[in-house]
Amino acid sequence: MLAATLFGSQVLQFPTEKLIICILIIQLVAIAGAYIMAKLSERFGNFKILMFVVVIWIAVCIAAYFITTEIEF
Repeated sequence: MLAATLFGSQVLQFPTEKLIICILIIQLVAIAGAYIMAKLSERFGNFKILMFVVVIWIAVCIAAYFITTEIEF
């Protein structure tokens, strides 16, 4: 969350209002993601879901490298 707001403010020059909205969206996605991952872990096991989340995280990091506009952010 800290890295996202620093990137948004320093690199993309977003105003404070948009950064606050970004933080709120991150929190909502985190809540939903934690709930979904907990349910999936019960069904498929912790290791499989953890590996799945790591693959998703790698894809998100690669995609984030190419962000240049506000809409992409």
